[in-house]
Amino acid sequence: LPSDLEGLPLAMLEAMQEGVPVLASNIPPHQQLIQGDRGMLFEAGNLESCMNSIYWAINHPQDMVLMAKQAQKYVELNYSWEQITYETLKIYKGLLNYPQTIDLNEPCSNSELAELISKK
Repeated sequence: LPSDLEGLPLAMLEAMQEGVPVLASNIPPHQQLIQGDRGMLFEAGNLESCMNSIYWAINHPQDMVLMAKQAQKYVELNYSWEQITYETLKIYKGLLNYPQTIDLNEPCSNSELAELISKK
């Protein structure tokens, strides 16, 4: 995935879930998913870095299989529907117990929302 800009990369999560080895650019959302032994990152915007990663992957198939298995375990533990539901409900529960009134007619910035959530 030679992306320069991305949110949470669903295609990457799906590949990881299916046990497909992942090579990705080293932008922050990819770094969040591909750490340690869960895949391989190359320098974003650097064709030579991308090609070197591809060549390495071709020449190290067993390492890529191990990375794919680690990535699959990571997705199962952190991105299952059960885990997503748990984390979402935890946020809602924290907001419902928040002592201040939140004005739903006024937009709330991400930093304000993060502050509200972290106080619980």
